Amino acid sequence: MKNLDDGYDGITVTNDRWKLVYADDTEMGASNITYNQFPQPEYPTGEKDLPDGKCVRGWITFRALKDKRPAYVAYEPENQPGARWAVE
Repeated sequence: MKNLDDGYDGITVTNDRWKLVYADDTEMGASNITYNQFPQPEYPTGEKDLPDGKCVRGWITFRALKDKRPAYVAYEPENQPGARWAVE
């Protein structure tokens, strides 16, 4: 949680907390480059303050390894519990 003098009470979201993880523990971070061809809307690429009770939605693009299939997508926020979703 981030508390600022201006009364902000919420979290900061950014795509750099997301990873594509392979069975051999190879990790690929989210792309910080955007192109018009990427699906829209995009998940925030920089830090974005998000007030309590609000959510953010968007696509996250990863550089993927050509000859491997990812095992899961991980969200690992700083100093907070993370989450994983299996890639099927």
